[in-house]
Amino acid sequence: MKKQTHAPARLCALLLAVCLGLALFACGNSRQAGPLPGTYTGTGTGHGGPIEVQVTFDGAGRIANISVLSESETPEYAADALELLPRSIVRTQSLGADAVAGATLSSLGLTAAVADAITRAGGNPADYGFVPVAKGTWEIAFTGLPEGGFALTGEQLRGDYEITELDALSINSKGTEKTVHAKGVLLETILRAHGVSAQDFDTATAMADDGYTISIPESVLHGRDILIAFETNGEDIPPRFVVPGERAMYWVKLLSSIELVGAVPEEAVTREIDLGELIERLKNQARPYEYKEEQCLALPMALLLAEIDAGEAEFVTVKSADGLTKTEKYDTFAGQVLVIEGTPDAPLYTGPELPAGMRVKRVTGIQVGGVRVE
Repeated sequence: MKKQTHAPARLCALLLAVCLGLALFACGNSRQAGPLPGTYTGTGTGHGGPIEVQVTFDGAGRIANISVLSESETPEYAADALELLPRSIVRTQSLGADAVAGATLSSLGLTAAVADAITRAGGNPADYGFVPVAKGTWEIAFTGLPEGGFALTGEQLRGDYEITELDALSINSKGTEKTVHAKGVLLETILRAHGVSAQDFDTATAMADDGYTISIPESVLHGRDILIAFETNGEDIPPRFVVPGERAMYWVKLLSSIELVGAVPEEAVTREIDLGELIERLKNQARPYEYKEEQCLALPMALLLAEIDAGEAEFVTVKSADGLTKTEKYDTFAGQVLVIEGTPDAPLYTGPELPAGMRVKRVTGIQVGGVRVE
């Protein structure tokens, strides 16, 4: 007798075969998770404008290479971020790497550009640790006023003072000029609301969230309209100085505090020391130092200061071969190093935690109190 196959059994077998066929078809035609292999471009917004990158992904969805195609960043501040951050992202496969000190906006712009390339490749930037920067609240602390210090939030800056709009010429370290339309509140407007004027002070020290610090000299403090901007070229930004006609080093971004101080003493030179001879004398005490992934030799600044023996001093002035002069607080200066070998930038004033914009390349002279070293 022939065995009868029941209809429900035949139907189940048929459905099973169909499902198996669909599964095999899906396996053969499914797109891999993550970015498709290949090379894609992406764009983010940095400190100076758009940053465009080219990102190559391998067959496993890993980032194999990142190249910066175009950018308008200020080399003095952003060179390290544009050079080192892509290597870090490739090495760690993460967009959560710390921003390069002194180049936070450039770092964020480059990271956003890579995230854009990941999206264009069909991937999810969050899988690589990317977290978009949200607009948050911020605060600027003011110190050194006769009445004591105070702080301004973003809401207070926008709502409690007269708003100024201006077109400002920015000049980077290469002499390239760029015009920026900025909106914010003049520093003088804020100071007058507290019963003082910029003319009452001889200098100011501006500090950024990423550690960048610079002393604003009397010529700039008294002679320029310093704007604390919260908008440039129609885009909301974290607070920053906009100083028309001045080099970009005074355009402090991510502004977090302003210390108004008395005069930086211009002491008469009572003793001179030859910088080359001083370096040669201390060279046997130099120690290894890594700069831009190169092994160099550096002398602790504290060691140089001990040799100079200038006595009591509040400030140190550093001069470079390109004519740049920077005045630093003595304690800040003492914590850094002077790279003497291993880079064409030597002698180089720098430090492990010193933002790129505070470095001085090719140092030609140092003055501490009445002692000049050059």
